[in-house]
Amino acid sequence: MQAAINLQGEQVEFQERKEKHDLRKEIRSLLITVGRLNKRQFLEYFADNKQEQVGYLLHQMVQTGEICEPEEGVYLQDARFLDASYYKTPKIHGSENVYADMQQYERHLTQLQKKQQAFWVFLDFKKRMQAQDPVAIDSREFPFMLLAFWADGCIYEILEILEGEESQLALLTSKERYESITGQVRRIVIIDRMEQIEGLKRYQIHGIAGYVTVDADGKTCYQHP
Repeated sequence: MQAAINLQGEQVEFQERKEKHDLRKEIRSLLITVGRLNKRQFLEYFADNKQEQVGYLLHQMVQTGEICEPEEGVYLQDARFLDASYYKTPKIHGSENVYADMQQYERHLTQLQKKQQAFWVFLDFKKRMQAQDPVAIDSREFPFMLLAFWADGCIYEILEILEGEESQLALLTSKERYESITGQVRRIVIIDRMEQIEGLKRYQIHGIAGYVTVDADGKTCYQHP
């Protein structure tokens, strides 16, 4: 009887270790994809798991150096992302190009913030449509495209068009990247203000499924096209 009890206890312990291992792996994977997330985003993503366990693992992973926490409740994959020296460009005639380095640094920080904002939109679709995990869109040609995911038989792309930068959508008009599967592509456009919508419509971009504003706390407000 004692042996059976011990075996059962070992099985429970093994299962708990496996669950923690899988959660750590998912946390790292999300940070690799998005780059920057806050604690509430993690808790909402892992809503089906014990939130106390997720919070504990985030703290533990920071302590062990697996991830970093540059400010309370905000997590990055790598602390180097906040170090300007990490973004050194090739030297020109033996001299450092400080201006180019700083531009690259600022662009990367901006992309981290944008992808974190786009993750709030993804979470909405995860709750409503069981969306699959997102992938990052890292494109020099389409820098305003942030994340993509699969849901309800369609590819969804999350774009962000800041006020005053609406003309960037002309890039999609002139060159569609999914000519063979355009019927399966849906695009959600993050905007600063709903007043941008009329100006964006004139570009007649394929697959626009909706517009959304995202505030600093992650609250989303959608508008159908």
